Amino acid sequence: MKLIHCSDLHLDSPLGKRLDPETALGRRGELLMTLQRLFDWAGRSDVSGIILSGDLFDTEHPSRQTVRSVEALIRDHAELSVFYLRGNHDEGDLLFFDRKDPPNLFRFGRDWTSYSLSLRQSKAQAPCASRPVVISGRELDGHALPGDQRPQVPAFTVPDLDPSAVNIVVLHGQAENTSLPSGPDRIPLGALRGHHIDYLALGHIHSRRLWALDERGTAAYPGCLEGRGFDECGDHGFILLDIEDDTGNIRTRFVPFASRKLWRLPCDVSGCASAVEITARIDSALRSESGESGAVRSEDLVRVEMTGRPAYDCSADLPYLEDAFSSRFYYFTVTDGTRAAFFPEDYLSDPTLKGEFVRTVLGAPDLTERDKEEILRCGLRALSGEPLL
Repeated sequence: MKLIHCSDLHLDSPLGKRLDPETALGRRGELLMTLQRLFDWAGRSDVSGIILSGDLFDTEHPSRQTVRSVEALIRDHAELSVFYLRGNHDEGDLLFFDRKDPPNLFRFGRDWTSYSLSLRQSKAQAPCASRPVVISGRELDGHALPGDQRPQVPAFTVPDLDPSAVNIVVLHGQAENTSLPSGPDRIPLGALRGHHIDYLALGHIHSRRLWALDERGTAAYPGCLEGRGFDECGDHGFILLDIEDDTGNIRTRFVPFASRKLWRLPCDVSGCASAVEITARIDSALRSESGESGAVRSEDLVRVEMTGRPAYDCSADLPYLEDAFSSRFYYFTVTDGTRAAFFPEDYLSDPTLKGEFVRTVLGAPDLTERDKEEILRCGLRALSGEPLL
């Protein structure tokens, strides 16, 4: 039996603070398209079910069009059992709230709920005689509906699991290596150890992580299915669980699935004396980037973060740099974290107006060192008849 574990799709995420409006609109559509590709891939790959471990939506008020699209995916893929746990972002009762749930949708609520699948069947059903795969989950106390009273000290209960079953537990929150939760959205791993869990399917953390829960089980965050901002770079996708029919052993494999990657590339522009030299330095950084996530592709989103100390009269012309590279990528932007390389000793004895200007600025008691550098850069360019970039 094969199951997909994915999480944190954040459909209808506005993305306005992360990307420009046009790119944000396109990426919102791509998040939904990636979910559709996931269902189609599962249907072609002999997958029995999909575990959605929270934050399917980014808000409790997503558009009806997005909700209807997800509902259609679930109905149209009746061969897949869909196990849906709400997260802290999608707290509303969104899917099929005005209609009857399809038979292949299985929800988890505020109390522990379990569903059983036979290793020889693809539909969730009542417990069967052969060794079942049992999927259990509950929403944490921190995921309350509007108006609910959340306890100050949240209780954390553990499901009563059959040690002879293949047990998958689904939770959404921050895992802690403790026995008692420190908050309503915290998952105390210590309380779960030794309770016959074979796979702990977690959601909430947007980066991939997989580790041993105890001698028997494995815990995993699959990360978000698509990166939404430059704090979510690298490969994104889902975890494929392959459960052996004869032993019940679970093999896991991460499957990269995002339509695009996001990159944050540092670029040291120390010594550069012009925008042309900076452009060449950035181009070299882009061409040489190749690591665990592969090389930068034309369909990717890229942010170059300039560092270092260029010449004092070399200003980073960000619009110029973005124009130089924007046609090569789906989205490209540059940030300036440089500090001008300025050597005041070159001007301290200078009898000209430049020398007097430098001495005045350096002696100003109310200016920070960063402010002095910027004032000197602009002022010396102006005194040299150069434009203030």
